[in-house]
This record gives sequence, structure tokens and C-alpha cells, in this order.
Amino acid sequence: MISGVYKGDKSGVADYCGHLVDHLRLQGMEVSVAAPAGKEALPEDRAVELYGWGGASLYRIMTAIHASNPDIVHLQYQTDIYEATLFPMRLAREVRRSGRPLVITFHDTHGPFLFPRAGRLRKLPLCGFIRNASSLIVSNEGDLAELRRLSSILPVAGIIPVGPGIIPTDMPKDEVASLRKERGVSDAALIGHFGFIHKAKGLDILLDSFALASRQVKNCRLIIIGGLDWKGELAAYKRELEDYAGRIGIDERLIWLPTMPEREASRYLYICDLMVMPYEDGASGRRSSLFTALAHGLPVITTYGNNMFAGFSHDENLWLTDGSAEDIAAGIIKLLSDASVRRRISEGARRLSESLSWERIACEHAHIYQALLRSLAS
Repeated sequence: MISGVYKGDKSGVADYCGHLVDHLRLQGMEVSVAAPAGKEALPEDRAVELYGWGGASLYRIMTAIHASNPDIVHLQYQTDIYEATLFPMRLAREVRRSGRPLVITFHDTHGPFLFPRAGRLRKLPLCGFIRNASSLIVSNEGDLAELRRLSSILPVAGIIPVGPGIIPTDMPKDEVASLRKERGVSDAALIGHFGFIHKAKGLDILLDSFALASRQVKNCRLIIIGGLDWKGELAAYKRELEDYAGRIGIDERLIWLPTMPEREASRYLYICDLMVMPYEDGASGRRSSLFTALAHGLPVITTYGNNMFAGFSHDENLWLTDGSAEDIAAGIIKLLSDASVRRRISEGARRLSESLSWERIACEHAHIYQALLRSLAS
């Protein structure tokens, strides 16, 4: 398993890779990991620690592949986790030359950096990248359609939505009440937002919708969980959001939480009455933060998109909006005023999450691996 991020890195793909490797191993598979060093040590069994995206890391991976002779090489691809370099394309070419079957999971379909203002030309390296794979995995139909546009010859592809970034841990009701009291929200309607923060998460729309809803729901608070450590550009972005919250009169109702250990983040998710996650590109199968909220059985208000996961159903397992502050605010008011709707969506979210557990995701990967090996043997 090769990835530009892994356990200990602050990234949805890092969480994804960690859970996938753990659950593949629970199924009895022997999985070696090649990834940069994070805060947690790499698994000890023939792990390859990478340093940058040059020839040295390529050499270390290929040396390990030749030495261990794996049945399959699986590469996790997202542009940013390789710093938008051509490293994944170079690696795929070398793996293909070695004769090992290569599975590539696309977490996005953005191409590497070529030169300023390259535009659609950045997609060109993806064409050969795709052809060097024996099998592809994507999280949604939209990414699969984009890969089909890039290559007329597409390897066998499977669609597997990402799982929850945080696996829920049980939290007794008395602990929920205690944490709510500790945060000063015992009697308040607590609206949550979860996930690593960046501008595509629609935080400005979140603030606007909360401001509109709070005109009718007087005793409500907004808690933003997992916003990284607010350094560098994120610190400047947080200041922008705080200034904006002050201008629209909701700054005293906001609670900002940094990234925290999974168990602690799970505890904060459980104290929320509902979640608002207004993704600019809509809810899709690639949003681990969304699946985390659903796995905790939380009623989620989110946005329609072009790459909607087929299992999403408005008013059954989440509440879908057009993405405007007005429509999201209407959803907040509706769900907070109707406990039966919240309960129905919560139960639907739990049922949906059962079909998207990490155990099932690992099983689907195992089926893809086995089908690939059978096809190569025939």
C-alpha cells in the first residue's frame, strides 16, 4: 500500500489509508505500507519510510517491491498528498515495468503541477497514469466519468465510497450531559460542523445560515470540530471567519475546536443535535467527514451535488438543500423544531452507515484484488 499520507497526518486520505490497512489485516491479508513518516510509526512489517518525491523514494519503493514480491501493489492517489508532483505517474510506470499488478484509488482527478496556468493540460499525465493500472477504484460516479473522458481504454474500475474518518465509540447519556454542561450548552440546541477546514467546505455559508436560523431559534450554538491547529493560512482564514461572525452578530455563539484525537472528536460529535456540512461541490462518496457524522447517527444537513452517492435520500438519511444560506437555515429550523424528523433521519443515517462500514469496505477491496488476480491467472 503506497500513500503520500498515513496515520498521524492531518488528512482525510491519511485516516482513510489507516482504517483500510487495519481492516484488510483483520481479514488476514499481509499489508506493507510505504508512506512518509507521520506522528505515528509506520507498521513494522516491511514498512518503507519515504522522504520527499524524488528518485530516492522511487528507488526505496521499487527495491521493497522486488524484495517482497507482493501479489498486488495498491497506490492511493490524490494530487496534494504528493505535493502536485509527477511522482505517482513515474511510480506507476515503474510498477508496470516490473510486471506487478497495480491498483490505483483516485481520491480526486486533478492532475499534477506542470507550469503556471496549465489549466486542462494538467490532466494529460493522468492518461498514461490510468493506462499503467490494472484496476481502478473511485469513490463516486463523477470521478469515474472523468477518468473515462481521459482514457478510451479504462482498466476495470470499482466504486467504493470512503468510510468514516472516525469510527464511533459508545458514549453513555450521562457523559453526553456532562460534556454539554462542561461546554456551557446544557440547554442549547447545538449545531455542529465536522472536518478539516478549507474554503471548499462552505464555512461562510455555514455562518450565514446559522445567523438566519438563530433569529428564530434563540438558544442555539454552533460548534466547529476538527479545524486543524489554525496555523499559517488556516489561522488567517479563521480570523476572516471570526471577523465575519462578529459582523453578523454570532461570534459569541461559536465554539471553535482544533483537531483532536479520534476518541475525543467522537465525544464532541455525540453532543451535537444536528450537523450542517454545506460542501460547495455537494455531498458525494468522497466525503469522509460526512460519513463520520452519519456513522454517529447524527441528522445531517448538506447540499445537493453532481456526484451524489446513490444511497443518499432526502428526509430519510440526511436533509439535502440547494446550498443557499436561506435553504440551509430553513433545514436547521425544521429539524430543530421537529424531533420526529430528526429521529427518522438519525435512524436512516445509522442504517446507511452499516452498509458503509470499514469491514464492508475492506471486503469490497478484497473482492477487487481477488478478481484481478483471477483475471491475470486465466
